[in-house]
Amino acid sequence: EKAEEKAEEKAEEIRVKADEDFNIMKQEEVEAERKRIRQDYERKEKQVEIERKIAHSNSVNQNRLKVLKAREDAVKETMEEARKQIAAVAKSGDYPALLKKLIVQGTLTMKEKTVSIKCRKCDVDKVQGVLADA
Repeated sequence: EKAEEKAEEKAEEIRVKADEDFNIMKQEEVEAERKRIRQDYERKEKQVEIERKIAHSNSVNQNRLKVLKAREDAVKETMEEARKQIAAVAKSGDYPALLKKLIVQGTLTMKEKTVSIKCRKCDVDKVQGVLADA
């Protein structure tokens, strides 16, 4: 009977120890899984943040491109309008006066003693005609 009692006590100790070991191992696995889940979440959170920043950057760049395109269109439109107006002035009687003013303005802006003037072939006579007055 005593041996049987000792065997039962020993069996109970082994069961208690096994339960404790099991609970410790289970707790370690749960903690490891929690840690893995947290790391997974943080990684996904960083990825979402990166994607958000990329989307924002793309949006900003698209807006910049739209602004640049609008600016380019405005410059093209202004240049075309200026070409039309210059063509109209070139055909009018005010053209020699305009040439003279442009030559004087260009010369004063460059602040040089001598300047070289380039013009269209069809304007050579008109430019030579206004050079003496300029």
